Amino acid sequence: MEIVSIFEMLPDEMILHVCQYLRCAEILYSLFNLNSRLNSTITDYWHYVDLKYATYKQFDFVATQIVPQIGLSIRSFVFNGQWENIMSNKLNSTFYHLKLSLMFPQLHTLSLVNFIDGQLHLFLDKITDLLQLVKLDIRNLKDGHAEESLTKVLAANNNRLKFVLFDYDSVDFNLSATKNDKTMAYPNIEDLLVNLKTNKMLEYLFALVPNIKRLHIDFDKLSSTSKSKLANTSILVHLKDFQLRSLKVLWSLDEIAYILSKMPSLQRLALNLCTRDAHLVDGQNFIQILPLSLVEINLFIICYLICSDIEVDTLISTWPTHIRITCLLDEPSGYAVIHTIPCDFLSLVIPAKIANSMLTGSNYTRRVKDLTIFGEQSSIDIRLIVQHFHRLRTLTIGLNNKSEIGM
Repeated sequence: MEIVSIFEMLPDEMILHVCQYLRCAEILYSLFNLNSRLNSTITDYWHYVDLKYATYKQFDFVATQIVPQIGLSIRSFVFNGQWENIMSNKLNSTFYHLKLSLMFPQLHTLSLVNFIDGQLHLFLDKITDLLQLVKLDIRNLKDGHAEESLTKVLAANNNRLKFVLFDYDSVDFNLSATKNDKTMAYPNIEDLLVNLKTNKMLEYLFALVPNIKRLHIDFDKLSSTSKSKLANTSILVHLKDFQLRSLKVLWSLDEIAYILSKMPSLQRLALNLCTRDAHLVDGQNFIQILPLSLVEINLFIICYLICSDIEVDTLISTWPTHIRITCLLDEPSGYAVIHTIPCDFLSLVIPAKIANSMLTGSNYTRRVKDLTIFGEQSSIDIRLIVQHFHRLRTLTIGLNNKSEIGM
């Protein structure tokens, strides 16, 4: 006689509510193939498979017994580069030797986590003939010495990719002038988030992605020959959304102007950077360099003061009323933070000394998920800052992060 558990008798809504508190591997391991009704209830978890934080027993069972059965339904899958170290021979041959197009023919999004550069190169050779795959999400990529890494990623899946995303924890890419001057373009790429060594690589990057619509860049260094390099940069006529995050160098108004001049159709601009150039935080000067097509702007600029007699009200008054700006001044430390309201970033680096100056409420920090607080701080400073970030996932606290910002 078949025994039906109380859990199996629960309505679908309650079962799905319970699933919200479980990881994907736990759901598949516990509920898959118990009966046809439960299979129907958890169908959405077949589409988006992520086996992180699973026990080895759960991981081995789901990967060997369940994934092969639901491969036709999987739309999104997360591969972890560290799996090679723990996989059995059977599992290793399944994931690293079979063609992905045979395992996941309906795959739309592929996430690669904790890969190293050489390992990524080998894995990219497997990403071919996936007719639905258009998005590659790479996180925590390390040891990126090969100059071909970025171009090989852009060309993956027979040039079918449209969206290529690298997180901030991934390696900074180095594009070589000698190797990339004659490199073919990748017109398939419409959305790119990438970390670069220096801004002089813009000339080569812009040539690689002529049809880009959204481009988010993190720069590690600012080249002394930036203006001459930027003068030769291709115009991105399709670009609508541009974000620059660069906190290890100091930017000038002229350098930002050169970049924006290559984006005539830009609609959304986000700048998270450091400067000593008073012209860059002067609203009357800044609006002169903006494309006429712009409809949304987000700024978070750390400005190191040359003199200490800055007037907050005077600075704010230079900005037009349609760009709502506030200035958080810390004269003893010699800097001010100028930012828009709202401040629509996913990741921010904030000086601890502005804790008492931050605006009340969380509307202007509503999207921030990753926050770094630098400089000398107390537990009170941290609490005063963190209370404004209701969607925070990652918090990094450093006593002195001067090596990581443009001081």
